[in-house]
Amino acid sequence: MKPVNALDCPNDAATLRGRTFRPHRNSTAPRALCVVDPTNPDAAAALIYSRVKVLRRAEGAGSYLFIDPAMNVYVLNEQSAHAADWAVSHWAWFVGAYKTVHREVIEGLTATLPGICEDVRDHLVMSVQA
Repeated sequence: MKPVNALDCPNDAATLRGRTFRPHRNSTAPRALCVVDPTNPDAAAALIYSRVKVLRRAEGAGSYLFIDPAMNVYVLNEQSAHAADWAVSHWAWFVGAYKTVHREVIEGLTATLPGICEDVRDHLVMSVQA
């Protein structure tokens, strides 16, 4: 087998076991995780908390939480293509951002179930007043 020089390699996309890897950005709109019941926001907060934990474990990323006027909940990965756009265009829907640094807790940003419950309740109160 002839040794391969890095300069001799083709400039094609990387392939591994038949899969082709290319940089891409997902352009599909985020889907709602659940709908908040204003009489029982704790049920939605539990789903939100589990989604934030899944994103943190799977990708090591923080999460942005949005609730629209129809009470649909969106939990976006901070590294997703839509996160920065939504932070600007849907600012009125923004509830909070949650981040955990490995072995270090950042006060006020750590995702806890009571904290998310409080954030959701505060957002509901603010949306009723607006």
